[in-house]
Amino acid sequence: MFDSARKRLPDADYVSIVKSLYAERTAIAVGAAVTTAAAVSTLLHTGAYILSIFAVVFVVMGVIRHMLGIAFDRAAREGLTADQAAVWERRLTLATCTLALNYGMWSFTSLVFVEDPFAAYASTSVSIAMMIGLTTRNFAADRMVTIASMCLSLPLAAGLLLQGEIFYAVIGVLLMPFMFSYRKLAADVRKIFLAAVRGRLEASRLAGELDSALATMAHGLCMIDDDGRVVVINDQARHLLQIEANEDMVGRSVAELIQLSMTRRVITKATAQTMIAEFSENQNTKLVIELANGRHCEVTSSTRFNHTVLMFEDITERVLADAKITAMARYDSLTQLPNRYFFSEQTKARLSEFAAWGQPAPISLAMIDIDDFKHVNDTFGHPIGDLLIRLVADRLSGLFGDQALVSRFGGDEFVVFRSSGATQAMAEEDAEAITAALRVPFNLGANECIVTASIGITLADGAKTDLDDILTRADLALYHAKAHGKACWSVFHDQMDVDYRKRQQLKAQLHGAIEKDQLFVVYQPIIDIRTRSLVGCEALVRWRHPEFGIISPALFIPLAEQTGTITDLTRFVLATATRECLNWPEHMSVSVNLSANDFRSVSIERMVSETLETSGLPADRLVVELTETALIEEPEKASRVLAALRSIGVQAALDDFGTGYSSLGYLTTMSFSRLKVDQSFTRDIATDTRARKLLVSLARLASDLDMIVTIEGVETEDQLNVIMNHTGIEYAQGFLFGPPLPAKDIAELITRLTGSGSKPGWQLLDSRESGT
Repeated sequence: MFDSARKRLPDADYVSIVKSLYAERTAIAVGAAVTTAAAVSTLLHTGAYILSIFAVVFVVMGVIRHMLGIAFDRAAREGLTADQAAVWERRLTLATCTLALNYGMWSFTSLVFVEDPFAAYASTSVSIAMMIGLTTRNFAADRMVTIASMCLSLPLAAGLLLQGEIFYAVIGVLLMPFMFSYRKLAADVRKIFLAAVRGRLEASRLAGELDSALATMAHGLCMIDDDGRVVVINDQARHLLQIEANEDMVGRSVAELIQLSMTRRVITKATAQTMIAEFSENQNTKLVIELANGRHCEVTSSTRFNHTVLMFEDITERVLADAKITAMARYDSLTQLPNRYFFSEQTKARLSEFAAWGQPAPISLAMIDIDDFKHVNDTFGHPIGDLLIRLVADRLSGLFGDQALVSRFGGDEFVVFRSSGATQAMAEEDAEAITAALRVPFNLGANECIVTASIGITLADGAKTDLDDILTRADLALYHAKAHGKACWSVFHDQMDVDYRKRQQLKAQLHGAIEKDQLFVVYQPIIDIRTRSLVGCEALVRWRHPEFGIISPALFIPLAEQTGTITDLTRFVLATATRECLNWPEHMSVSVNLSANDFRSVSIERMVSETLETSGLPADRLVVELTETALIEEPEKASRVLAALRSIGVQAALDDFGTGYSSLGYLTTMSFSRLKVDQSFTRDIATDTRARKLLVSLARLASDLDMIVTIEGVETEDQLNVIMNHTGIEYAQGFLFGPPLPAKDIAELITRLTGSGSKPGWQLLDSRESGT
């Protein structure tokens, strides 16, 4: 009953209650003055000096209460804890209860000892009035009200009971519940007060949380009322719109806010007009605006309960990320040129426009492929290869500018599309310009590189074709350019399409050609120049097609490599040639070409070993020939295979020597016993001194390395005389000694030469005799 509110209330509520007890000190002072005046009046009226004691106590207690109030204000300014507030509550309770007891004893004395009606009336009425004031003023402290009520009402009730009359006694008895009803009144008022305090604190807390949320939220926020005026705007919104912190925007229209940002060049006039129009016409909308500093902002408007909230979100990073994703999807990451997808999208859109116009629209498309780009990667490394691709892209872009669409399709393949007024003359000029531009040396850091390219060109009416057809024709033209030695360009014509369809048919039929016995082997003689004797033959495969007749190996060998049937051809030639070689004199050998694809698909050493075991041919009578392509594409495997073949006695020859990039290096790193010099060195030796000196140097180099040299492409007596008199080359082959011959004809030739016992002439067999 007499517990302090300290134990029942939260600290914040308790401190608020104690502060309320010390409020309104002016009313307390007035009450003390009135009470003192009433006590003095009873003293003067009755002349009972005992009443002066109570007057003095009223004055003293008034002073004490005033001094307590001053001291409390000083402490409250520094902040009160709940424990400190409890001390101040106890001090005030003691003073209030002392004052209440003084009122009760004043009334008791007036009723019992003074026995004056005025004194009794004055003391009783003032005390009851004081009780009302005490209850209403100190309602917040239940313990204080309870003790003070008892201190005042018990002496007063006792005084009434001691009057000896029944009516006074009834009043005295009724006075007790009446007095204590004030406690209930004080409790009700206290509940109302605490509810108000808690409501205020909750409102203050919510306001603080809202301020904190507005201040710390990542987005800008602006709330406007139904009249379009700003109600709330946070710091982030001010920062985005460049509104100073000291500029009060509350109460101003949102149009003024937007125009202020426009005048400060945060947004353009067009953007400002768009924002004002959107926010005035649409209650819920979303708008992306670009700020003057290059950043992007998404403004979302949502309306509810007659208020509209504008949310400003800085989406610059998202916009940049989207732009990067779009660029990655549309542009080649290495060259920044349009990729195949974006090129197709743009070109198809352009062709659709031409078709819609219904007018002739000459267009051209050039497909560009860098020649032997793989050699650059293998020689210098992929980073240098990437650098070269970028430099090529820069030259092509600079060459055409906005006059054509330049794209990289991937790898070393580029496409140039002209979509207006293209002519064949213009397309050919473009091809020449591309060729000339690429032939200017490229600076690759510590290295310098000259590039050639094969170019396929197609021309068409853009209103009557589609992209797939254009690309197919350009690809056919590119294939034609590569087939004619690379470093050139070719314009598509209808025969290319016929040839393409023929190649596709041959591809489909090539695998079955072996099973159907359509393939056969021919042999080109290899002559020892010094003894003028036949020392061996090179085995070459031919295809007798039931529809097209004899198919050139220049046509079907690349098809075999593309379709993966080349190894089947190699195995067929090996088996056929080794069997046939058994029928020749023991000093003769047979040479078989190996493909670069063979190194990737099978174990060559096992295939050769099994073939020799099956045929019974001694290993030293077999020569395998490899071109530099095989060495470049599979250098480690080629070195290992050659070493394994050399270990079992098989000889190895480097074919087409001098046509690659680094053939001299292979002479020292690979297990070659023979060297075949390409026919390009033979062509001009009879008339060109430089060509003759170069061939002499090559022959001397091979001789120093203990390698047998075979010269290819010998077609005239003059060429042969130069070779015999100046080079020291041992072996030769070419049409001067006869074309490739079928097995039957080569056997007859060998029999004739070995049976005659005479040295043969150079023209061993006229090509007309063999029919091949």
